Amino acid sequence: MSRIYELRKLLFLFLLTRCSVRAFKYFMLSEHERFLREYHRKVYRQEEK
Repeated sequence: MSRIYELRKLLFLFLLTRCSVRAFKYFMLSEHERFLREYHRKVYRQEEK
């Protein structure tokens, strides 16, 4: 009985960490994209002058 509970808990933790890792990666990618866009905009403005 307790073994099944432990396995269920491990599975839950595994799924939770996987989902959070995916969300973290997605968040980092979106932040990185925004940063690159801002950076390119600044460089482009400097070149125009």
